[in-house]
Amino acid sequence: MKKYKVGQILNRVKETIIIEDDQEYKRLTIRMYHKGVCLRDTELGINIGTKNQFIARSGQFIMSRIDARNGAFGIIPDSIEQAAITNDFLSFSVNEEIVDIQFFELYVQTNNFMQLCFESSKGTTNRKRIKEEVFLGFEVYFPEKDKQIQIVDKVKKLQLINETLGSELLFQTQDIQSLRQSILQEAVQGKLIPQSSNDEPARVLLQKIKAVKDGLLKDKKIKNEYPYSQITDDEKPYEIPQSWGWIRLGELASFIDYRGKTPVKTESGIPLITAKNVKMGFISTEPREYIAEHEYSNWMTRGIPDYGDVIFTTEAPLGNVAQLNIEGIFALAQRTITFKIYSGYYPVFLKYVLMSKSIRESILKKATGTTAQGIKASKLKQIIVPVPPLDEQKRIVEKVDQLMALCDALENTVMQSKQESEMLLQVVLQEVFG
Repeated sequence: MKKYKVGQILNRVKETIIIEDDQEYKRLTIRMYHKGVCLRDTELGINIGTKNQFIARSGQFIMSRIDARNGAFGIIPDSIEQAAITNDFLSFSVNEEIVDIQFFELYVQTNNFMQLCFESSKGTTNRKRIKEEVFLGFEVYFPEKDKQIQIVDKVKKLQLINETLGSELLFQTQDIQSLRQSILQEAVQGKLIPQSSNDEPARVLLQKIKAVKDGLLKDKKIKNEYPYSQITDDEKPYEIPQSWGWIRLGELASFIDYRGKTPVKTESGIPLITAKNVKMGFISTEPREYIAEHEYSNWMTRGIPDYGDVIFTTEAPLGNVAQLNIEGIFALAQRTITFKIYSGYYPVFLKYVLMSKSIRESILKKATGTTAQGIKASKLKQIIVPVPPLDEQKRIVEKVDQLMALCDALENTVMQSKQESEMLLQVVLQEVFG
């Protein structure tokens, strides 16, 4: 190993250019976290504010003065040829008499090089910039060039193995996702577990649901609506067991609808649940948003959700569904509808039904919009969902939960394999450059 100063490896290039209004110029983006250099845009000079700039060329090493400590650096690819850069960037030619360019590209991915960038960045926390003279003055140790080429060959082989494994793990992850969807589809079609003749048939359950809704209408606890049309065979997305039935969402549950309302948010107070918190199958605590406690009663005038109610996102994104499993008081807002089931339908089963492929396709058919699809409450109320006997619903949920836990375990194994593969590559790099 031989000792060099960084300034012997990298030579600063200051090829100046005056931006002309009638000329087009390529501009670069240097992505953080070792993600390389790419073309940002091609812009007319008249639209570029800073006229005194530099030319950066393909094959040069370029780094951001501000974000080098966050991995914003790399070799400019041949596809860019040349681009205009401001003084916020440093470009260098690489001394290939000392270092193989591919070896150098590996070296800059190491913790050692990141440490150099970090220690070369001076200033206050939010205004730290790399100091060129400090950076170029650091010492590094490199092997002879023939040894560098051997190391590159070894690492390339390992990277190929890593990429092949990564592709295989990606396929495995996709297979697990397909398995999850198959489980849900089998569940909502009555194919996951056998039916029991001891279960109360769905037709009785449907009568009970209607009776509860009629009672709420009589007591004026919910608003009256136009009668729903009879469900036709053409509407049914698949066949179900004879002991099951169908029902429209609007007949199954009341809708707590806070779409179109945007509250004043505060730093603390009562937690606020919006579409951003509703993921597929669960509620995320991020982002953490709040409304003031004294605003809660004025805000929550469209209905109060209960623990276990099912919440659905109507747009951006459309179709995420979860159970509200939050203890204590919380508020709702923005692009969500909460289903309060009248009676006789297991909330977890409704969540799984709305996550299933066929029902999601039914929802998408009624959606509107191109860039951001959404569904109106009136259309959502028309969606039909299957109704198994209540006891069977619970058995189905129990079985689905068991199978989903197995899928979770498989995903964890895949993720662990991916992490171990990446760690092995980092260990090799650290051994080479440590």
